[in-house]
Amino acid sequence: MLMASSAVVDGSMTIGDFVMVNTYLLQLYQPLNLLGSTYRMIKTAIIDMEQMFSLMREVPEVRHSSVEC
Repeated sequence: MLMASSAVVDGSMTIGDFVMVNTYLLQLYQPLNLLGSTYRMIKTAIIDMEQMFSLMREVPEVRHSSVEC
């Protein structure tokens, strides 16, 4: 964006060209942002599952006894 804005200032690009560069950058940024968010959610879910499975492997200290009243 900085290079495009300096090109507009020196006259080698028009405002329309600047808008086009901005649009292209937005179209590139949004899918990359979505991929990053999806990766972060999957990574968090895997960590949570690992913690859940390690908790399930723990031997309980207190056992349930069936007491009839």
